[in-house]
Amino acid sequence: MASKEAEEYFAKYPEMFDTDEKKAWFLMGRVFETAVNEYEKNCSNDCVPYTAKEWRQKYVRAGTRFDYSAFMEVVRHSIEIMSKYSENPDAINDDMAEAMLLHGNSDKKMHGKDAQYYFGMGTRFGMGTRYQANQWAKKQGEDDNAQGC
Repeated sequence: MASKEAEEYFAKYPEMFDTDEKKAWFLMGRVFETAVNEYEKNCSNDCVPYTAKEWRQKYVRAGTRFDYSAFMEVVRHSIEIMSKYSENPDAINDDMAEAMLLHGNSDKKMHGKDAQYYFGMGTRFGMGTRYQANQWAKKQGEDDNAQGC
């Protein structure tokens, strides 16, 4: 089962996520963005600063084929990043497992542009990780305190 946040999002927009393949690509976008965020947050001096930007460009630029091999490349890449740079490498397991199951059960007839759209949507949803949500809430609290609320 996908994470609670993703399941709630699917339930909120059922007409948008009416096939398993749409959900799978969305979840992989979320997994990928979470992995890249972990890389940026936890990499040390051995990291190349522009690497995360290059990874994002590779998967969101026009011309990238969004097919089964690309799907599996994102899986491999995300596992590699999380195992090396994350404090909690299991954080993506639920979404990744669900994405692989959904993709495996789908008819794989989605056009590459549509797959890219759902993947991109997932990367933007992935930016709403708990860490970033907590940072946002913390900043909102500081703003409220500054205003005397």
